[in-house]
Amino acid sequence: IYTREKGNIEKIIIRDSVIQSFDNILPAINLSGGKVEMERSTVFGSMEVHRLYASDSIITGSVDVLDTQNSCFRFSSAKTNGSRLPKPYESHLHSGDTNHWFTSDRFGHPCFAQLTESAPVEITRGAENGSEMGAFCSLMNPVKLDSLKIKIEEYMPFGLIPIYINQT
Repeated sequence: IYTREKGNIEKIIIRDSVIQSFDNILPAINLSGGKVEMERSTVFGSMEVHRLYASDSIITGSVDVLDTQNSCFRFSSAKTNGSRLPKPYESHLHSGDTNHWFTSDRFGHPCFAQLTESAPVEITRGAENGSEMGAFCSLMNPVKLDSLKIKIEEYMPFGLIPIYINQT
């Protein structure tokens, strides 16, 4: 969603989305003016924006924010090298090796942009609501799994060991 004023983009709102750059050299999001509001989203690639409000989001590349004073980066993840971010709040800054975080980064694959079990706990439990960061944050899968484990532990016969298998 965006609004236009005098031919310039004033604001872009991105929620519960996956954004991927077609070319690894080019940024996935490039907005020299205006503001990007991003919540519960996953970005494969880098970003170059004027102002940024990011919450519960994963950015696999670097983030260059021009106006860091009027921007916000909370409960999110971005690459530390080459990034200019506002003061991160409860965020995870990574070195750039995010290949093992996702089951697939290929569009069209059934597990596209889903986090693996080997992803850091700061990512899988780092959202504001205790769920995973990124596009699947609102599904609350880690919170539901915790509730299921508690019920199984309470009602399962003694001596049995449960095995949890995640399906897409």
